[in-house]
Amino acid sequence: MDKINIHNLSGKCLAAMPSTEGSFAKALVYVCSHSEEGAMGFIVNKPYTNVSLNELSFDLLFGKSSNQIIPVFQGGPLEREKGFIIHDDSYKDSSCLSMSDGIRISSSPNILQHIATGMGPERFLIVLGYAGWAPGQLEAEISQNMWMVTPASQEIIFHNQAEDKWSMALSSLGINETNLTIPLGHS
Repeated sequence: MDKINIHNLSGKCLAAMPSTEGSFAKALVYVCSHSEEGAMGFIVNKPYTNVSLNELSFDLLFGKSSNQIIPVFQGGPLEREKGFIIHDDSYKDSSCLSMSDGIRISSSPNILQHIATGMGPERFLIVLGYAGWAPGQLEAEISQNMWMVTPASQEIIFHNQAEDKWSMALSSLGINETNLTIPLGHS
């Protein structure tokens, strides 16, 4: 199969097509890195149902209590023990990776303490794990209609209702999810 020519997808989102199953079913992935060496991103619309950073976690980690119950998201199927924080640019630290549209990524434990004390970013997601693609793999999946490339925005990434993010990303392209069909094959 010929490699398709796709521009750098860093800072974009990937909306899984309706036929996708498993951990990527109706997933919205924020791509933080895409090059000839492969790609990396985070699922931003699938919170764990039984995991959150709550008062007990903050007390154990930082010796302070917090009334916040913060959801933790399934960032992807790879290295689920690693945590990342996707956040807005209201929090700046030398360890943060700056993306487009005022979105940053950090894996520094310091940001958690700043969140606990109210000095962290205004908008953020905590994710465990990530999604990764080998060189050419993401391009091949896009050419096989597994993903739709959509713009990324803070409004979508940090939207309060995780279950709405996938539809919002499609809507940003003028697509209603009910109009998508499951492909039956390729010629």
